[in-house]
Amino acid sequence: MTLVQASFLAGLFGALAWLVGDILLVGFAPVTEEDLVRYQAGGVTNLRLALYMRSGTDRRLRWGVWLAQFSIWLPLLSLYGLWQMAQPVRGLAWAGLLCLLIGFSLSPLAHGAFYVIAILGKAYCQDYEEAGKANKFLVEALNQANHLLNVTWLSALVITYLGWALYGLAIVTGQTQWPTYFLLATPLVTTPIWLGLSHYVIRRWTPLFNGAALNLAWVSFYVLALWLVT
Repeated sequence: MTLVQASFLAGLFGALAWLVGDILLVGFAPVTEEDLVRYQAGGVTNLRLALYMRSGTDRRLRWGVWLAQFSIWLPLLSLYGLWQMAQPVRGLAWAGLLCLLIGFSLSPLAHGAFYVIAILGKAYCQDYEEAGKANKFLVEALNQANHLLNVTWLSALVITYLGWALYGLAIVTGQTQWPTYFLLATPLVTTPIWLGLSHYVIRRWTPLFNGAALNLAWVSFYVLALWLVT
């Protein structure tokens, strides 16, 4: 096995770990309108998200975070294979790899922010049921956690997808050793496909996979990358 193959294999294992982590952390049924009415309170920035993970056990939610937190080094190792497949590395590939490095590095905190909202949301619901009204301190904590999520998750997502876009441009302009059609395997292209499949084709399991479309895109990308370099 070459180092390039090993790096993509590491990326595949990392993608699988993040897939399971996302399923554990955010793989729940959508919040209903009845739920929103039941726990409605003024001041909560994103009540739907606050209620979304409330049915998850503490153990399940923690494992969802730990799997991602302690496996992020695997996708980072996969950047070696992308770098080698872009030799001699030129501007677009360099920029894409740098964005991917930054985006991957930002991802664990963004992932963990969902956990913070989950435990605060559970506390909010329990307190609401006991007191019959919203706790203003929990409302403020939820809003702060939601702000943390917006900043960390959006920045990680945007920078990561910018990286895939730049690396994809390097592919189609012949600046890598990948065939041009390999652009279609990048998460930039396959994430919307996986979102559609999870929603319209495997609807029965949609609550599990809707929150993991990006990770399914990672899995398919590394599988195809391994196939091409083997």
